[in-house]
Amino acid sequence: MPKFAVLVHASKDSESGQMPTSQEFEEMDAFNKKYIDSGALLHANGFLASSKGARVLFSKDSAPTIKYGPFELENLVSGYWILKLDSMDEAIEFAQGVPFKDGSVEVRQVAGPEDFAEVLTEEQKREWEERSQAEDKTPE
Repeated sequence: MPKFAVLVHASKDSESGQMPTSQEFEEMDAFNKKYIDSGALLHANGFLASSKGARVLFSKDSAPTIKYGPFELENLVSGYWILKLDSMDEAIEFAQGVPFKDGSVEVRQVAGPEDFAEVLTEEQKREWEERSQAEDKTPE
């Protein structure tokens, strides 16, 4: 069964450090609970503002460079869900139900060993599958 990441785009509020209200937490908990109970929700979390983060930039011509936040709002992620669902349509349905008043999320399918079939050895495929199955069973 494929996995999907639903990525929450950062907002001015999330970047300012504004936390959700108690009511918003309750709504999110209720929303998440049905996916936890069904076994579809594997993991979810939010990030602190980018001012508490860093980026490591790579270049073939030099050593990695570190840049500390805050970063421009464009292309920032402030949270995510990882789900195991049957299809992209199911992942989009999940995303449409997220109890946000405004903002946006992005739905992406997570790559699996089958997506790298041409470059992985049989041993690498087996190890990837084993890691993936162990991750699915890891308690939060």
